[in-house]
Amino acid sequence: MQEIFVLLEGFDSNVPPSERWRSMAQKKRLELEEKERQIKMMQQVLENGLKCFCLSWDECFVNVDLDGNGRR
Repeated sequence: MQEIFVLLEGFDSNVPPSERWRSMAQKKRLELEEKERQIKMMQQVLENGLKCFCLSWDECFVNVDLDGNGRR
């Protein structure tokens, strides 16, 4: 709702709707790209976890290399 309010009322009345939309869309695109990066990192952690056959957390932590990939 806040974003809609800003889109409709948060600009000078001389700013055309196309500029309002462009400004908001550029900001939102950056937010979504960051969320996408975070999701991809989480997916990689889950994928690595699905490949893990360690019997304890200690073993798992030892087997994880600096890239975050466990040795199998």
